[in-house]
Amino acid sequence: MDIPSPGRGQAANRDARPSQGRSSAPSAAPATEPGAQRGAAPTPGPALAGEPPIDDASRFGDVETWVFDMDNTLYPAGLGLMQQINARIAEFIMRELGVDRARAQDVRNRYYRRYGITLTGLARHHGVLPERFLNEVHDIDLSALRPDPALQQALARLGAMPGRRLVVHTNAARVHADRVLSQAGLAGAFDAVYAIEDKDFTPKPRPEAYMRVIDAAAFAPTRAAMIEDTLANLKAPKDLGMGTVWLTGETRQAADAHVDRRIDALAPFLAALT
Repeated sequence: MDIPSPGRGQAANRDARPSQGRSSAPSAAPATEPGAQRGAAPTPGPALAGEPPIDDASRFGDVETWVFDMDNTLYPAGLGLMQQINARIAEFIMRELGVDRARAQDVRNRYYRRYGITLTGLARHHGVLPERFLNEVHDIDLSALRPDPALQQALARLGAMPGRRLVVHTNAARVHADRVLSQAGLAGAFDAVYAIEDKDFTPKPRPEAYMRVIDAAAFAPTRAAMIEDTLANLKAPKDLGMGTVWLTGETRQAADAHVDRRIDALAPFLAALT
């Protein structure tokens, strides 16, 4: 995702908003509309040749701080939430700049390559107010998102272990992070949530984004690990000394050197940690 939410927890930072901390139990699932289907958790597939079993967590026993990406990591990518955001970004650029869809995509690609986030280019070159952009492009339909009981339980058990902290580091906006975590029944699952605003609009994969979160949450990178669905976003944390877990879903691509573990489902991997 090309848009970067501090959150709930004890992390002290002048740039981070105080939070309420982690709940002692998973949040209750919201009522389901008639006829709505709860998505089943994917079954872990076999590891690629030379890799450990897909849910093997043996190399992460000394990790104290777990850092999670949010979009397409804490919920299935197949729900299409990112596609909604991408469509709204295109519509925003078309309207604000008076261009067609092809030109809007060109503008977005150029700013993404140059700044790592579309918003920076729109703000610097077109006077777009960040809050207005973020609120508008994240105003999406979350009705397809349902709590995953297996993930709720795995996070609750991991967070209850002595010395463990759970942190979200997302390139999304604060308003989007709050809505997604609430809809997923994970609003109380994390000690801190860091959004793009909390990093002064510095996105992953820029190393400064990770350093801001590390400083704000006050954890040692060598005692932390990050779980991400975007491969490029794992290089910087690996270089900083963090463990890295790549959530690939159904992708059968082999992991790069900066990936310590490739998994295709989050809940089974977290369950194996406890």
